[in-house]
Amino acid sequence: MNDLEFAHRVSPRIGELYAQAKRSLLLYPEHSLGRLRGLANLCCDLLRGERLTHWPEALDEKIDALVRARRINPPTRAILHDLRRWGNAAAHPEQSLLDPATVPDLASRALTLARTLLETVFREQHAGAALPEYEVADDNTDQIKDVCYRALVEGSAPDQYQAALLLHRELAKQEAAARSAADPFMEAY
Repeated sequence: MNDLEFAHRVSPRIGELYAQAKRSLLLYPEHSLGRLRGLANLCCDLLRGERLTHWPEALDEKIDALVRARRINPPTRAILHDLRRWGNAAAHPEQSLLDPATVPDLASRALTLARTLLETVFREQHAGAALPEYEVADDNTDQIKDVCYRALVEGSAPDQYQAALLLHRELAKQEAAARSAADPFMEAY
């Protein structure tokens, strides 16, 4: 079993978000962080248990409710807060102090934390049962080709969005190169 199959075993929707985050990791780390924030939100719902009758909608309030009900330990709380904070920062770069150069490393770290969170949720769902053995699949093949295929042939909305972002970035690079070639004094700046 690989990590994608393990995530689907926890929950089909969580598996879908995990797969999207993993596919986006290299080309679109901001998108990956947003998907992992959504995964954290769904994990909170699964960790809720039956005793919590009042359940908030906001992720930070869900985390606080889980802490008050003693449904999660401090390391799990820290993981949930990190995924929430980083996902929010990626979704609102104009408000965050997140350095764009650190986003790829942060997304990679968030994916590792998400796997730890999935293990916690799995144990909770299966009354402390041992985790199934799984390995992290390295599926960083030709991501651009895969994204374009899913966007055009399968009609996948998240992949259509990623393809549009890729095209927008390439166009911006080409326009910047054309401007610097037209104005030789721009190269000094």
